[in-house]
Amino acid sequence: MKLKNLLAIPLFLNFKFAVEVTISHLYLQFDETDFAYQSSSIGFELGIQRIQEKLIPFNITLQKAYAYADTSLKTLQQAVLLTVLNPNLICSIGQARTSLSYEQAAFFSSLPRPIISISPTTGGPSLDNKANMPYFFRTAPVNQIELRAISTFILQYWTHIGVLYCESIYPVDHFEYPIVVQEAVSIHDYDSGAEIFEGLRKMKDSGIKIIFAGLFKMQYKFLHQAASELGMLNDEFVFIGTNNYIPTEFSFFGLIYNGNFMETENPTEEYKYITDKWKTQVTKDPSSKLWDSRNETQGFGIATWDGFYTYDAVLGFGSALIHSLKQNNSPLNTTIIAEYLQLLIRRCFSGSALTTMGYNSNQDAIAQFIFYQQVGEAEGRKFGFYNATADRFQFNDSSSIYFGTSKNASKFPPSDGSLPTATRTIATGTGISQAYAGKANNVIVTVQNSFNKKVVSNISVTDFEFHVERNDDSSESTFTEYNASMDATGNLLLNYSIPTFGSYKLSIFFQGASIIGSPFLINGLIECEPSCSSTGFCQIDGRCACQLGYTGEACSEIFPIATAGLDTNTGALIFIIALVNLALILIAICMIYTFRKKKAIMATSFVFTMLTGFGMIFNPT
Repeated sequence: MKLKNLLAIPLFLNFKFAVEVTISHLYLQFDETDFAYQSSSIGFELGIQRIQEKLIPFNITLQKAYAYADTSLKTLQQAVLLTVLNPNLICSIGQARTSLSYEQAAFFSSLPRPIISISPTTGGPSLDNKANMPYFFRTAPVNQIELRAISTFILQYWTHIGVLYCESIYPVDHFEYPIVVQEAVSIHDYDSGAEIFEGLRKMKDSGIKIIFAGLFKMQYKFLHQAASELGMLNDEFVFIGTNNYIPTEFSFFGLIYNGNFMETENPTEEYKYITDKWKTQVTKDPSSKLWDSRNETQGFGIATWDGFYTYDAVLGFGSALIHSLKQNNSPLNTTIIAEYLQLLIRRCFSGSALTTMGYNSNQDAIAQFIFYQQVGEAEGRKFGFYNATADRFQFNDSSSIYFGTSKNASKFPPSDGSLPTATRTIATGTGISQAYAGKANNVIVTVQNSFNKKVVSNISVTDFEFHVERNDDSSESTFTEYNASMDATGNLLLNYSIPTFGSYKLSIFFQGASIIGSPFLINGLIECEPSCSSTGFCQIDGRCACQLGYTGEACSEIFPIATAGLDTNTGALIFIIALVNLALILIAICMIYTFRKKKAIMATSFVFTMLTGFGMIFNPT
């Protein structure tokens, strides 16, 4: 049965029927023990397995053949046998040599059945022109090819993309597919969120659904804020982020979603399967190839050889499958194909070692974790880290993170693969419920992790920013003065002074991101009543500051302390109380003289009761 007829089965009805699909893994190498041949074969088989398990019930047959590419003629002869004579074949995939790429692309473009090349050395400028070679796909994410290859894949079946990049680190000429990039917006100001917002708004208005963001690390905070304000944090839009420090070792991620960013799943067992199969199939010592490949790929987001070729194979098959559904008048309409493609990107690729989340410093790690934690507050999603000490990936859930790089192996999780438990909170605040204007106030913020307190020693005060703003209409938005320090246990000690009376809100930011919430409110409201504010202190809950236990030189200006003199108002009050007491004493003497003996005790008792009562009422101390 032909593929066209098979695809006529109503797949969109809960996918009750499986479709038989045959693909060819066309090995275009000189030696079947070649490193690329072996790793791509295993990776491609794994890719098929992932698609069968996670996506749709295609019964996929992998047809293997060898094409020793010493001449173009043999290559094309092999291609004819694998394509024309096999009606169920939807694509061929393999490592095409650069010298043969053009002939292969031309041949498959005439069939039409796509060829997916997964060799990083494949192709040239002529093959980048999709108008001439519409069925040729180069998927290897090597160096700057990474974004171009993936964007081509997305464009072929979904939509144009937008590029939001920082000009100083990522020139737009890295994107060599002009038909792919519909909008390219350059960000000139490192600290400006306005440029990012306007660039993102322009892309949204242009109908762009996929945005490549080539920005500095801290600019992703502005990207998330802009995407949130523009209503772009949903399944309709996809962001592909990279810090583009390529190929520096342990540079930050290549591709990750969290909510709108690519997620990763734990591929431990699958990686073990690949490794074991490699050991049984390869007769020669692969150590040099293995380590050379890892070093070459580590900087741009693929940590080891197996992840590199697994990614290529899955991407290639998904591309060919989607293309085949479209070309053969599949009952899957455009919308369903787009939805399937999203599943392919978000699920099938997860676990394919798309990223090495290593960091140059603990500060980078914390800053990026806070940002991705904020993106959608993605419960249940994963963050992956390449553990160079154990030479494998470690995965934490969205409420966990560990810090460190291979240069500081003590920060890594245990080599047995176990992961410590961490709290979601990066920092907590234990501060004040009231504050005093014009005087020093202390706030303690605990910055540590329940699973790795060593990280505290690597965080400095300069990593924090402090902002205070009034809750009223005042334009004042800064401290008069403040200083901060950190103790050995990880407590951030902030001593600050509020300049004038009013209601304030204090926020503490770490690496540009609010530590908790937006913002992190530490101190309560500060309301100053007129009766106290004239003397320089706030009155809280009906009492002045000195009555709350604050002692200092200024308190003597309000209340009589041992060495303090009396001001005019206080002296007048005491003089009036003394006159009242004298009058009461005279009344008592008169009563004693009048009632004489029998009623003297009663009168005296009455007078002294009155004196005590008036004394309690008028005595300010």
